[in-house]
This record gives sequence, structure tokens and C-alpha cells, in this order.
Amino acid sequence: MADLIPLVPPHESQHRTGGSVGVETDCAVMVNPAASLTALMAATQSRAALLYAQLDEWTCAHPGTDTTAEKLATFLAPTAYELQALMEVMRLKVAALEGPRNG
Repeated sequence: MADLIPLVPPHESQHRTGGSVGVETDCAVMVNPAASLTALMAATQSRAALLYAQLDEWTCAHPGTDTTAEKLATFLAPTAYELQALMEVMRLKVAALEGPRNG
């Protein structure tokens, strides 16, 4: 079985688990690179939808106020990181399926 890859940065994993369990032992924040492309795509689509919902929530919760980009970035960062990690796993998996390129 392939090694699991952290889906969230270590500090976020510690935050989600109360700091007692690191990312290496929390299966809820890991992605299996041996998962099918269909499963990886579904997870990626889920994170993209969550990112959109969070952005919509942010804009609706703060109408007409002066919200800084830094606060918004902090709010969206965990989901964006998860999305980036999933897309990287998919990129590597597709590259492995395609094999070496003849240049």
C-alpha cells in the first residue's frame, strides 16, 4: 500500500486534533496516493466546492465592512492547501500513468 500523504499542513492538523495527534497519525487528514483517479477527482471537487462556499460565506458575513485580504487568506488557507495537495497527487498519478515522455 502506498504511503499516505498529508492533506493539511502540520499546524492545521494539530489544530484539528487539539494538538495531541500529529498529521502522521491522523487518517482524517491524509490522502492515499493509490486511490483511484475518480476518488481523487471527487475529493478535489469537494474541496473546490467547499472553497467556493467559504468564500461566499465570508462575503455574506462581512457585507460593507473593511475586511482585509490577510484575514480572508487565513480563513481560506486550510481548504486551499487541501485542494492543492489533492491536485498534486492527481498530477503525479497521471504522470505515472502516461509514462516517460520521448523528447
